[in-house]
Amino acid sequence: MAKKMDIRSLGEEMGAGPRKKKRSFAKSLTTARKRMWRGLFVQWQTALAFKGDSVLYDCLLTVGMVLPITALGCYLVASQGFTFGHEISTYIGFAVSILLVFRLETSYKRYWEARSMLSLANSSVMSISLLAITQYHRHFTDPGHEVKVCLEDIRRYLCLYWFTMVNQLHEVDPRQENIEEYITEDELALLMKRRSNHAVVVVKWVGSRLMHLEQLGYISPLQLHETNDGLEGMIEAFDGLIKMKDTRVPFVVRQMCTGLTMFFVYISPLSLATTFRDMFTDYTTILARTLLSSFLVGVCYFSMNTTARRLEDPLGLHDHDLPITDMGRALAQELSGIFHEHIPPVVGVLDGEDAKKGGANGKKKVVTVGKTAFEGVPPRGGLLKSSDGRVRVANGNKLT
Repeated sequence: MAKKMDIRSLGEEMGAGPRKKKRSFAKSLTTARKRMWRGLFVQWQTALAFKGDSVLYDCLLTVGMVLPITALGCYLVASQGFTFGHEISTYIGFAVSILLVFRLETSYKRYWEARSMLSLANSSVMSISLLAITQYHRHFTDPGHEVKVCLEDIRRYLCLYWFTMVNQLHEVDPRQENIEEYITEDELALLMKRRSNHAVVVVKWVGSRLMHLEQLGYISPLQLHETNDGLEGMIEAFDGLIKMKDTRVPFVVRQMCTGLTMFFVYISPLSLATTFRDMFTDYTTILARTLLSSFLVGVCYFSMNTTARRLEDPLGLHDHDLPITDMGRALAQELSGIFHEHIPPVVGVLDGEDAKKGGANGKKKVVTVGKTAFEGVPPRGGLLKSSDGRVRVANGNKLT
């Protein structure tokens, strides 16, 4: 027998829907208002921020020089009858705008190219490390102490590659404390025989360890060939970053953009004062409007030029540069996890006598084949530390 429908409950259910939607709409409206105010606050906070390497620091003095020039221009135009046609200022402003857009676009391309090279270096290092450690987990038996030592050397050398590259990009002595955990004294002496491009030497060391693993039968010749892509990527990334660091934007381009920008901003008060003189007769009104307009023009053009100049060298030590040191620390932590953490156990794998017993009884046993490559093998890096924890020269920054 069919169940009788309750009209009252049906009406309550029908009425509950719209009320719920109304409450949901009100909540959404409140959330939207909060986001709008938060967005407005963040916009102003970002625009007027003076923290770090704010572009306002570089523009403050140059824009401030516009104000006395504007006052002088208003006096000449409004009181002395000097006239400066706005056509010249318009033509110069159009040319300067094109130059600044070109410089800004070029600078951002350099910035993004540097980030792409760093991504290539990171992916190459990760591919080599994954290939090496997965081959270790492929072996169910202990591959031997020599294999473990080679794998530990590969981990150290991959970290050392990144930080030697960082030190060369920052144009500092390669014997920094960021490499002391990944190199021994003998390796450091061998590395310092070369004056520059120490990262290339480290790539050679990584290749030699991979070749030694192939000689031990740990990896096959085909798998060794697959590591060539990672080694080539490391070399390509290093070469691209060094090329960008050594090849700056030509001086004539930087000089032309900066000189024309200053010339245009500092003569614009004359044309603006001439325009406002034809519209108003009060000197105070002309001065106030010219000051405000000249200030806005100066902020706009000087900010674009300064931003382009900041982005031209993204591999420095400023706050706006790429955080390659922090990226290296994150990479080292990731490699430590890859090489030292256990892998999940394989279910249903039988080993030795357990396989015979399990096969006879018709039962399966869970055998953990995940293992770490360095059980019982102490790290070989970090041998540059003394009893006080560091070995430094007088300036406290370099290793001896």
